[in-house]
Amino acid sequence: MRLELEPAWAQPIVESPQIVTQHFHTSIDTKSLELQKRIFALEEEVKRLSPKKATKYERYQDA
Repeated sequence: MRLELEPAWAQPIVESPQIVTQHFHTSIDTKSLELQKRIFALEEEVKRLSPKKATKYERYQDA
């Protein structure tokens, strides 16, 4: 039985935990920013469609 080694380029790349963690947080930050933009757009749409009525969120802010 002969053991064959894979070439270096076929080996999986092992990243340091710091890089993996940094990528994870960057990914979350990006998704969070996208969600904030969508929420803002939806709030603007609500204001546009019902200009005379304050949204529940705005009523709580005024109190």
